[in-house]
Amino acid sequence: MGRNYYLQNDIHIGKQSAAGYYCWDCNITLCKLGNSKIHCSDPHTDWHDECPRCGNKKQCEPIDQSAAGQMLGFTKDYKERHTGVKSVCSFTWAINPNEFFEMCNTVIKDEYKKKYTYKQFKNMLEYNCPIEFYNSIGVDFS
Repeated sequence: MGRNYYLQNDIHIGKQSAAGYYCWDCNITLCKLGNSKIHCSDPHTDWHDECPRCGNKKQCEPIDQSAAGQMLGFTKDYKERHTGVKSVCSFTWAINPNEFFEMCNTVIKDEYKKKYTYKQFKNMLEYNCPIEFYNSIGVDFS
């Protein structure tokens, strides 16, 4: 489950995906195996019930306020940084983010044709996707 983003000329920027629980205060995933396993379908992947650093407990979120709800279109992009332990998204880059950020005057669209300015997209990453992956740069994926 995820949402793909493209530049105006249909160049794939990357994909936003629901990524489980994350402590915004400590900047850490609650996945016991770390960031690299948050999207793993391995049944042995286990999650902490609270932040392993500060002890903050998971905040129960209704679907229309969760990261999964965001991928399904029920939740709007968050407009400010979270606190505590909440569900989050990750972003997997398809192009080099440094090159992308140099193209700051272009329109970005998601696969549902919603348009973003550069600033809106950058805010979406900051407030929704604290975990970013760079291992798919240059790879054709969706």
